Amino acid sequence: MFWFWKKDTALRKAITFYYSKIDVVQGINNWGCLCWAYAVYLKLKQRGYDVSDIRLVQLWKIDDNINNNKQFLKGNNKTATSDSHFWLSIGRFSTIFDSEWILLRGYKYKLFIKSKDIKKFTASALKEGGWNDCFNRRRGVKEINSILKIKMGTHM
Repeated sequence: MFWFWKKDTALRKAITFYYSKIDVVQGINNWGCLCWAYAVYLKLKQRGYDVSDIRLVQLWKIDDNINNNKQFLKGNNKTATSDSHFWLSIGRFSTIFDSEWILLRGYKYKLFIKSKDIKKFTASALKEGGWNDCFNRRRGVKEINSILKIKMGTHM
């Protein structure tokens, strides 16, 4: 497993750097995790990093919507859901980063969303998913876009 650490050192540093820039956004650690993960992913792409090994990881403590999202990724469902926690991973067996940098325990179910599917999944999950008002998405996304100099798009 240690070979991953050497391989993804630049990505790890970049994720840490870009997260530290948007950590000031109000509510980013309260229901802003999908926006956080997608914003950092977009910034990495914009800066020319090879994001082919990046995965968006969706976690559940109970098996409530994992099958729905698996079917969405296969093209069998029209919408994805976002009522869980999201992280970024470099590869499938490497470090997983979340917006608070805490390795959370108790998540039994994990869905690894490949780099090529992140945009499609995020657009649907943000449009259809349930959201907590702790993170003001309109204001938060505008602030993230300004800080990172990216455009997350109108689906946010």
